[in-house]
Amino acid sequence: MLLVAVQAPLPSAPMARAAAAAGLTAADLGNRLRGTLPRVLLSDADGEHLRAIGAELEPLGFQTVVCDARAAPTDAERVVARTLRLGPRALVAVDGAGGEHECPWSMVEAIQRGVRVTTGVEKTTTTETKLDVGRALLSGGLILTRKEKKVTERKTETSELFALVQRGDGEPDVILYERRMDYRFLGRDMQPASRGNLEVLMQRLRAAAPRAAFDDRAARPGFVSALPAAPVDGADLALFLITLARRYAAAAG
Repeated sequence: MLLVAVQAPLPSAPMARAAAAAGLTAADLGNRLRGTLPRVLLSDADGEHLRAIGAELEPLGFQTVVCDARAAPTDAERVVARTLRLGPRALVAVDGAGGEHECPWSMVEAIQRGVRVTTGVEKTTTTETKLDVGRALLSGGLILTRKEKKVTERKTETSELFALVQRGDGEPDVILYERRMDYRFLGRDMQPASRGNLEVLMQRLRAAAPRAAFDDRAARPGFVSALPAAPVDGADLALFLITLARRYAAAAG
């Protein structure tokens, strides 16, 4: 379980009492709050314990929520669009299998922009020929070398921009990846590069659903990487926490 700060007092405010309530030093609390909110303050298996800490922090100017990172939606629960149809009343997302998913513009609750970083390992096997004195002696000089296989590993990272169309009617959200989309539906507005096409698409989405909240925190440098390790991908956790913070603010407002 996570204790998440969705609002915090100004950095100039005294942090000693808040740090004591959270069981942290003032410096550690300051580090955990550094950057764009929401920020994870604590993790603990006991959700009630975290809620009690949150209650102590509230009079000090904090607003917090407690959540389970495992509740964060992933792409397994979303429509991963391969192309779209943008109509006057709805968008229709077409998935990789050709299935169509209609979403009325009035049901678009929010549009989030983010970046997903995928880490992989590339293995390369090479064969080297080396002098083998032992084999040379045993074979009377007939065999002088031996072959040895060497495996090297190289860590790779790839990042991809995306837009998440979040629905308010309980139907699956639609995720649009920069380099996985067929942008021919843009017609004359289609750009030569995928980044430009995603920007054009974002403009169209926001114009068609003007009442939908727009948030780009999950795409800001350092936001996802500052989150703690979780049982879901960092981008999915970021989207989840931002959604909780937005809904908390809407309920409080």
